[in-house]
Amino acid sequence: SLRYSQTILLVVQLEKLRPMGCELRRMVGWEGWERGGLRSWVNPWVPLSSVCREDNFTVCMETITAWAWGPLSLWTVLAFLQRQPHRYVLQLVVSLGQLYGDVLYFYTEYREGFAHSEMWHPLYFWFYFVFMNALWIVIPSILLLDAWGHLSAAQRALDSVKPKRH
Repeated sequence: SLRYSQTILLVVQLEKLRPMGCELRRMVGWEGWERGGLRSWVNPWVPLSSVCREDNFTVCMETITAWAWGPLSLWTVLAFLQRQPHRYVLQLVVSLGQLYGDVLYFYTEYREGFAHSEMWHPLYFWFYFVFMNALWIVIPSILLLDAWGHLSAAQRALDSVKPKRH
């Protein structure tokens, strides 16, 4: 069982319930140091409105995150706590969405030539940008595989039952 991972998913997803603001990982890990510096470091929850308005990708992704993934993540956690039958479907959808968003984020930065910070800097590039964002690929991937396994096992069990003939 991946209950600890699902608890991590809850904690991570609660951050997503904030209305329109820069994500912690983008703000502090990348653009925050270029355009907000110490303010981001001291209080990373304060959105840097200049960063948010200038980056269309962030605005679009955060709108989807705030209005779709946040509530969907909360529903997923409640489904697991109540052992609802659709819990693994929700886990699969939320994990796939998080994985897709982070892949888009990495690819967008790559296409822009990593223009938002110092390339190869040990702290800002490797720790904040690469490592902290890689967690958003690793954890959803683990949860995606977990959901896949549970859904496949349920389907196998259903398929193994012979239908009764009347």
